[in-house]
Amino acid sequence: MVVIGGNLGYIMNRSLLGDPSVDPNKNYRDALACASQKASVIEKYREKHDQLVNNINLDTALETLKAAIGFSPVIDSSYSISNNKLLDRNGIEIEFQSAPGTAQDVLIALHGKWGVPAGVLCQRKDYSNCFGKYWNDAGFHVYALSVEAQSPAMDFQRLGLSLTGSDLAKIEDFIRYLRDKHGRCAHIAIAGISYGAMLAELSAFFFNDVNGLASIGGGARYSYVASEFSLPWKGYEMSPYYVLLTSEGGIYKLLNRARKPVVVSVGIADAGLWGESGGTKFGMIDRIQKSIINKDLFILQAFLGNHEANPMGEIESYKKIYRSSTVITCNQPKMENQ
Repeated sequence: MVVIGGNLGYIMNRSLLGDPSVDPNKNYRDALACASQKASVIEKYREKHDQLVNNINLDTALETLKAAIGFSPVIDSSYSISNNKLLDRNGIEIEFQSAPGTAQDVLIALHGKWGVPAGVLCQRKDYSNCFGKYWNDAGFHVYALSVEAQSPAMDFQRLGLSLTGSDLAKIEDFIRYLRDKHGRCAHIAIAGISYGAMLAELSAFFFNDVNGLASIGGGARYSYVASEFSLPWKGYEMSPYYVLLTSEGGIYKLLNRARKPVVVSVGIADAGLWGESGGTKFGMIDRIQKSIINKDLFILQAFLGNHEANPMGEIESYKKIYRSSTVITCNQPKMENQ
């Protein structure tokens, strides 16, 4: 009996013990050799990727990522205030909600897709798990910014921006506002979940005034060569430069080289089954932590959960490293709004 399967068809019994003339040990050795070769190729790719990310000029990486993501603004960063509304460089209102803190620490909190600032500040329930409220309880001035300019009716190409680039431009203008408001001594951190994590990671790399990062769920959304279940960010598969510099934890290695404190927080059930044969991606993420150059500036925080925030763990981890960023001269006066 012949069972057709694919172009060749099923024409023989492939069970190792089905034919007495077959040496099962030889078949096992052959299979093991193939697996060993695959593992060797994967490890060689990782080594080459590490060499690239650890040696590329940071300015080159910065400009490459900006071009790949669609962030080439034709108007310089600025803001203005009109009728008690904060406006960005293009005169568009920057919508946000805030919760005043008690310390000289500031957090920009970014929601994910289908999220809203109210969820971040616990005015409604969603997968952000009120993480902004917890940071506020820890003393941070929290600003929950409205992002996700994903309307097909909006076109920012003439401004040199993709839809994601328009969010980054808004964040850049908002950072300028916060620096002027809170002064040079303030520590400005940025935290985001899901799509907000991607924005937070890029903002921390693009903008000097961001002093640290908490990426929530972002580590689950990059491509890993050894994982058959990687879920890279949708929409950027056709940008090889973006994939090259961010996959395998590349974005975290670049941030580490730039001496930005980074906490990566990922739920163990995030993105479903990870890795080969239903394994997990944490072995691969753990490898990132081991290959990080400035280990005092990077913490991987895994937790029991799904695609959601783990605020208490993220704050605890961030407090261990958040003062390790570039020292800000605190005897400078606050900048006045232009």
